[in-house]
Amino acid sequence: MWRRAPASVSSPSAPRAPADESSPVCALQGTRASRIRGKDRETVFGWSWPRPVWLLLAAAGLRHVALGAVAVVLGLHLSALGFEPVAIGGVFTAMLAGGAASSALFGLLADRLGRRRLLMVATLGLVVASLVFAISSLPALLLAAAIVGALGPTGYDAGPALSLEQAALAEATRAEQRTGLLAAHTLVSMLGSGIGALAASAPESLGMTGSDAYRTVFLGAAAIGLLLLAVLSRLPATIEPPPRVQAGGLSLLGLHRSRRLILTLSALFAVDAFAGGLAVQSAVAYWFAEKFGASTATLGMMFSLAQFLMAGSLLLAAPLTRRFGPVNTMVFTHLPANLILMLVPLMPSVELAATLFVIRHLTATLDVPPRQALLLSLVEPDERAAAAGLAAAARTAGSAIAPAAAGLVWSNPVSGLALVAAGLLKSVYDLALFALLRGLRMPGERRVEPAKESQSTLLPGD
Repeated sequence: MWRRAPASVSSPSAPRAPADESSPVCALQGTRASRIRGKDRETVFGWSWPRPVWLLLAAAGLRHVALGAVAVVLGLHLSALGFEPVAIGGVFTAMLAGGAASSALFGLLADRLGRRRLLMVATLGLVVASLVFAISSLPALLLAAAIVGALGPTGYDAGPALSLEQAALAEATRAEQRTGLLAAHTLVSMLGSGIGALAASAPESLGMTGSDAYRTVFLGAAAIGLLLLAVLSRLPATIEPPPRVQAGGLSLLGLHRSRRLILTLSALFAVDAFAGGLAVQSAVAYWFAEKFGASTATLGMMFSLAQFLMAGSLLLAAPLTRRFGPVNTMVFTHLPANLILMLVPLMPSVELAATLFVIRHLTATLDVPPRQALLLSLVEPDERAAAAGLAAAARTAGSAIAPAAAGLVWSNPVSGLALVAAGLLKSVYDLALFALLRGLRMPGERRVEPAKESQSTLLPGD
């Protein structure tokens, strides 16, 4: 297991904390990171980051433009091809299951085969899947493309590219900069998905209808995928981890020192994702329509405001993490959002319920950047891709099994039981996470009292 131990322990046999970039174990990484940070930096809109970071952010934005557009028309396209609702749900589940499996597999192989190479493989899968959906109507072929193509119904990446990018970004920045950079990565992804959703209506604006319009969107996604391949081809070798200092190869799942810690955290992440799956946007819209008779215009305004608030709030993630630490930021911004979600079904009018639902999104995603940064800081550099892939796979798996359970809790939609269950489960996740990691700080994070700088650190063991 892991334990907290004084940082002054120096016995050769004592287990070591996940090393930060300044430690002797990561001397090679420090040299490598200095090459990235010290030169070849570019400044855009006042933000100065290494060139590989800008390429990775551009890649994330482009990929989510494609995913956002596909998510809008995916169900409509399958319905136009004659798929029944149950079959469409099966395709969606296959997409999420395929994304979970590929996230874990690519995370395991990334540091052996290369992060850039596997990012390009994942992107090639997106291109091929988009082309299949554009030109074929064969159910078996569409299902195969759904599993391997990293497309999905959410508008966000449910495949391996997300975890590979996170590991590469961690390689290019110092530990204390990761939360801000990962917040920017999430923000760019959200904006890309929103642009893609808007772009999905372009074919109809040009006079196309039905399947012709949907197929054009898939062709557009394939074209964006080709542009994305060109961007990824420019990534330098510095996004790869340094050669392992320790003797021996990687153990099960691509993890060694941090295996039990990451497995425990991944299980908690799956619970959080499962709870989120009980209250997905389409289900919430259905509840508002059933209970209050909310119009499409009202729902569109409500969800748009919620998305804008979520995107804007991400800018607060880095300063809050620096001030309060990653665990406190994750837990005490997430808990209020969960409590508000449980109060929404108790509201007597659509105005009050919608207002609470929108306010919830002020803090609903503030836990995401510190969670990602914490995960990448808890492990050795050569474990980052595997750890991020396993965590992403766990979250996707939790989301994939949620629809089946959602059918039970949404059997009486007017009661809002699903919203209460989602809030309760998310609160359990937050409290368990706090009990597990309280007092932990990331490498590079400063305490308010310097005298207590080295009191405690979290040490993974086997």
